Amino acid sequence: MKIGIVAAMRKEFELLVAALSDTQQREYGPFYYAWGTLGQHQVAIVLSGIGKVHAALGTAALIQHASVDCLLSIGCSGGLLQTLKPTDVVVASACCYHDVWCGEPNQYGQIQGCPPVFRCHARLTEALEATLHAQQGLLACGEYFIPTESNLRAILTHFPQTVAVDMESAAVAQTAWITATPFATVRAISDTPISTDDHQAQYDRFWREQARMPFDRIMEGLATLPDTLDLSQLPE
Repeated sequence: MKIGIVAAMRKEFELLVAALSDTQQREYGPFYYAWGTLGQHQVAIVLSGIGKVHAALGTAALIQHASVDCLLSIGCSGGLLQTLKPTDVVVASACCYHDVWCGEPNQYGQIQGCPPVFRCHARLTEALEATLHAQQGLLACGEYFIPTESNLRAILTHFPQTVAVDMESAAVAQTAWITATPFATVRAISDTPISTDDHQAQYDRFWREQARMPFDRIMEGLATLPDTLDLSQLPE
């Protein structure tokens, strides 16, 4: 299976690339890529940059240049469940925007003409959840680096099933939906902004001391995915 991975930040990209063998890296247009082997899979990773536009353009470029069988958004996220702590891993069942309103009759968070949430590929998500023993739930995305507590409470009001927040996964999911590409997202929890007043310190500590462990865990899990995984049934 050829797996495409979208990473927003260089430090995420470098941790992912470190798990590959037979690695090649190069710039192609405005983006930086790495190719390599992970278990029995071929992997192509794009360093997209932060935010929705970077993520969507980087994803589209990866689909065009790497001809991947599936797409993964992998990086760090802020955890909203009280049970989550830094270094935990979550697998999204679906992704949504928490900062979009297109007016009636659309639902809050819905881009007009798109589904209210972008559901992740069921078989791919189930396989990732099983191999990573990860928490599964809704991932809410928007262009707030670390939202305030009032922002977070508003997100949970609109989307009570949210387990974590990030800035890119819904844009990757929307691009996958438009291009009919199987998609899933796996995120390492870097901080828990709703349960601590010191989430910036949490985030800084994650990148200073803790990030390698969950990223290694994610890549070890990807390496064990069966090469014969059925990706034919796309979510609506």
